[in-house]
Formats: sequence, structure tokens, C-alpha cells
Amino acid sequence: MESMSFSDWVEKNSEVSDELILQMDIEGSEYSSLLSCDRMILRRFRILIIEFHGMDLLFDSQGFQVLRDCFLKILEDFYVVHIHPNNNDPVRRVGRLSIPSLMEFSFIRKDRVDLLKFARIFPHPLDRSSVPQKKDFALPQNFFRHT
Repeated sequence: MESMSFSDWVEKNSEVSDELILQMDIEGSEYSSLLSCDRMILRRFRILIIEFHGMDLLFDSQGFQVLRDCFLKILEDFYVVHIHPNNNDPVRRVGRLSIPSLMEFSFIRKDRVDLLKFARIFPHPLDRSSVPQKKDFALPQNFFRHT
């Protein structure tokens, strides 16, 4: 089986001057792909839409480290503009902390933002269930500012 790194794919399939949009849903391989991606390649994208699998690995020390490193890398250059729990997988609860195991994040590159405003109502009126036949659940409060 032939494979190619995310950075190599971007280099091969886009012009350097592009302002790209990334939609990534690669069933758990998003962490290794993003962590191995050169920061300058990632900055060529103005918008990232990524489905993160295994978010409940935050409760595991090794899983926490991988997720932390991945999100710190993204957040160097991007703001989170939307988070939506995917209702195809359950929410895991430990004490008062709730983590949906599958979540969809949208990011925008920081140089594209003039004003920061934080949403205070979840689910957002434009949110829709990922799986309409299943009960949806709201983004847990531990994921957003509620002041």
C-alpha cells in the first residue's frame, strides 16, 4: 500500500499562494497527520474543519498528551470558531467532567480575525444532529466560556 504524508500531499496538490480550506475526517489518524505536518504547511489553510475521534482519551495520561500537543499546535495560528459534539458516539463522564468522544471543530487562522466574540448559547441555532435518528446532546459547559 502506498502512502503519503499530509505535508507532502499539500505540497504536491496546491500552489504556494493558495489560501486553502481543510476538511479532515480520517477516523483517528488526524492526530498523527497534524502533529507531523510542518507549521508553515498548516498556515497555508485559512479554515480547518476537523472531526476529532477519541476525544475521551483526554482522561488517559498518554492520550491527553497527544491531544494536548495537537491542539497546542493548531492554536498557535488558529482560533476555534465552533465545536459540535457528534452524536454518533457517546459522551464519557468522569466526575463532573463530560467529554464527547467524537467532536467536530472549526478553526480560522488568527490573521483572518478582527474581533473576538464568544458564543454563549449551545447548541447554536444553526447546529444540527450528526445522526438525525439519534438523540443529540449539547456541548458540555467545560468546553466554552460561560461568563
